[in-house]
Amino acid sequence: MHYYTRIRLDPLQKEPVQIAVRDPHPVTANQTRISYAGLGAASDAYHGYVTYEVSGTKLCIHTISAQPHGDRLGALLLYEMCTAPGYVSIITVEALNVAPEAVGFYEHMGFQKSQSQLALIADMFPNDPVKVAQLQDQVAIYEATLSGLTVQSFNTMNKSWQGVSDPS
Repeated sequence: MHYYTRIRLDPLQKEPVQIAVRDPHPVTANQTRISYAGLGAASDAYHGYVTYEVSGTKLCIHTISAQPHGDRLGALLLYEMCTAPGYVSIITVEALNVAPEAVGFYEHMGFQKSQSQLALIADMFPNDPVKVAQLQDQVAIYEATLSGLTVQSFNTMNKSWQGVSDPS
């Protein structure tokens, strides 16, 4: 278990928010989850998780949910995922079925539309550039390098959260 304390306080907030991040744990035969929850007064408002699987040299994100939005907790989850032990062979991270409202978050973290998906669409319709453009706009798979994502997620999350060894 890892603990973090919010280092930027909301003017209305009397105490620092503290959260506990659970170590990676299996949820199915192939999928792993990292989750967090607020401690004390933050227990109702602060909760989230990332569910992912490893396939060869690729780590595939299936679901990410971070509450409350805008507190850099999605970046914290990505950082915890990228630095989990045992992923030394991972080269790329792929986010599957990215919702339109989450595109900005993923792009800020360094993700780009999957080049292999864009190329596949172009190969399927070589004589129809209009259809290719329409389908490429709808691609909802984004990818990033593990090393780039680790640095960007740390830099983003570290602006608001600081790791602590003891939450008390």
